[in-house]
Amino acid sequence: MVEVVRELRSVSPRRERPRAALQLLRPSASTRSVRGRGGRPPRPAPGALFGTRARHEKGRFMFDSLRGLRPALFALALGCAAQPGGPSGASSSDGGGFKAEPVLGATCATDADCDAAEQCARPVCVTAPCDFEGVCEPRNHFDSTARVAIPDADPAGIERGFDVVAPGATVEGLSVLVAVEHSYRGDLSVVLTSPSGTEHVLHDRSGGAADDLLVDLPLPAFHGEPASGRWTLRVADHAAQDLGALTRFRLVFTFGEAAPTTDVWASVETSLESPHPYANDMADSWTLGPITSGAERVRLVFERIDVEQGYDFVEIVDTASGEVLQRFTGSHANLTTDVFDTGAVAIRLRSDYSITDWGFRLARAEVYGAGCLEDADCGAGLHCPTTRVCITSPCYQECVPVESGGQVGDACATNADCAEENHCQGGTCAADGSCGVVSDCDLEGNLWVHVMCVGYATCEAGRCGWECGAPIGGEGDPCDTSAQCGEELYCAGDGTCTAYGECSTSADCNREDNLFPHPACVGTGVCSAGLCGWECDVTPICADGETRFDGCNTCTCTDGRWACTERYCPPTAAEGETCGGRERVLCESGLVCDEGESALGLECGDPAREGVCVREPSGICTREYAPVCGCNGQTFSNDCLRLGLVGLAHEGACRVDRAIPDADPAGITETIDAVAVDDRGRAFVRVEIDHSRRGDLVVTLTAPNGERFTLTNRAGGSEDDFLFEDDVVTSGPSRGVWTLRVADHARYDTGVLERFDVAAH
Repeated sequence: MVEVVRELRSVSPRRERPRAALQLLRPSASTRSVRGRGGRPPRPAPGALFGTRARHEKGRFMFDSLRGLRPALFALALGCAAQPGGPSGASSSDGGGFKAEPVLGATCATDADCDAAEQCARPVCVTAPCDFEGVCEPRNHFDSTARVAIPDADPAGIERGFDVVAPGATVEGLSVLVAVEHSYRGDLSVVLTSPSGTEHVLHDRSGGAADDLLVDLPLPAFHGEPASGRWTLRVADHAAQDLGALTRFRLVFTFGEAAPTTDVWASVETSLESPHPYANDMADSWTLGPITSGAERVRLVFERIDVEQGYDFVEIVDTASGEVLQRFTGSHANLTTDVFDTGAVAIRLRSDYSITDWGFRLARAEVYGAGCLEDADCGAGLHCPTTRVCITSPCYQECVPVESGGQVGDACATNADCAEENHCQGGTCAADGSCGVVSDCDLEGNLWVHVMCVGYATCEAGRCGWECGAPIGGEGDPCDTSAQCGEELYCAGDGTCTAYGECSTSADCNREDNLFPHPACVGTGVCSAGLCGWECDVTPICADGETRFDGCNTCTCTDGRWACTERYCPPTAAEGETCGGRERVLCESGLVCDEGESALGLECGDPAREGVCVREPSGICTREYAPVCGCNGQTFSNDCLRLGLVGLAHEGACRVDRAIPDADPAGITETIDAVAVDDRGRAFVRVEIDHSRRGDLVVTLTAPNGERFTLTNRAGGSEDDFLFEDDVVTSGPSRGVWTLRVADHARYDTGVLERFDVAAH
């Protein structure tokens, strides 16, 4: 996915206007900002200043894009003049170009009027007053085309970075472009690290022998993190012979305002959970940064944890230090963690190579800070604003005085200063439904709800911008769109606000068949075939209380219609297609994901290992002896016997090669989670020990059902070595965990456990 970044630029050549028109647009002396100590040349006329950025159309200025500008600039575009001053104080450049002090928040005409870490963001005013000057804002576009050679076969690689100066801002959006010239793409790794220490892998030694590398995509992984600080790119070459260079590195930010915190515990519902069941050899993490970052303290509430007792673990990790703050194993319900003195936390699920279980589901996160979530959090004479539009939860606010004003025409700073049914527009309270127009030309079609017009805003088709809809209509009132109707009403085909369930037809002629659910007919809306529009169908399609499960989501029948959960469902693949990998692609029914030769080169358990979807194993194979080692430590006579049962570790038999402690009755243990197509309670077991005195050894074998077999008990006297090759018959299953214990009970003679194999059948 490639994100196209649009710059403010000209859409038509500058046109000369009559001097009288220019004079009308020029601000009065009282609205002009006073600039720096040394003064500056007279400001050009507004027509000249914006001639390369705007066009005059039907008595108003239109402009290309405000994407990425902070809310303050939206306010400017709706009619307020740019104000000097800001968090760092206002200043300017003098006639000689010398910067006296930072000018963040000061007015500007070009980027040269701002500091090196800033840019001049210029609004186009729709309504007066407006002085046609911009405001110095944090620079959001960083681009380097310097060519830097990448050392061959050096995992340390090279680092390049940008210093972002955006006080108090968070990352609302970020896109990255990395271009590398290289003769073997598979040698390369590319990692981007934020000032908070979050690492995101952009490329990890994939692509084989292909030349060059281009990464151009958005990065939601950093959403909500502080923007200021050093952003570092590391590019490394991990193999010899092929050479290359970094040729371009670009970051483009959309800055958001830092969220306040709250002085009460706030509960944030989440839908975070592991796969059910989870896989073997996992070490996957789920970050809670978008929910908890910025909080002073955090505690988590799990609805359920079910992992293999003593072998698999759910861990709470400090993402800044990597420290494990708390660890759980076994089964737990409605579990609340300790309180952690940081908001930088993640959940990590670690599993071994054997048995798996259900996993975990997080019910909610509870965070603590300083602010308010509701009026009860504020003191006498104060209230918690409720009109702010939250992009992420929780939406922390500041307590503000309760005022009796806020009527249309009264001064305001935010929507909280205005009465119910009013909003703050350009520094003045205005009635909902009386919004101006803001350009968002970079969005195709513009048929979307706009966040700045709370409740009613939609874009008109083909129009470059958005408008607020008319005030809410009641049942029977005329309407053009459903946005003009009240709750549980929609705009019917006859142009009136109508209650859900009393459907008529509505034009949807752009679809040929129209057999699709319609959003205005909640719960029961479908389109009739051949009808240009839709009508409600209340015929039950299921029995109330009936449930079904599609392998990922659970559906329950209510009022004759299915209501389903919306959990993330991994994609599926057909026979012969790639499965597994970081996206954990599943295979279709009747198929299993086989991590065979395609996975070689990556360690067992590496989440990047990919396989191929194959039919479930039948156990029908030749007697050819070409041993391979499975990821469970089990040796198979040939790869056909392994196929579909367990991942391939390497060709050749598995080896243990583990020293046996001298004169230590506790000895050593090795386990194999044996797999097989058939289970007849038998297993062929092979144990090879290289030892200088067999009579020192005690070797026992425990079957999956707990039966214990003694293979040798200090027999053989001074003979060297020990070899066991035979069938072991159990009264239970042969599939499962077999445990071998080897102990040396006398001094001086030593040895090594070389092999331990179990072939269940």
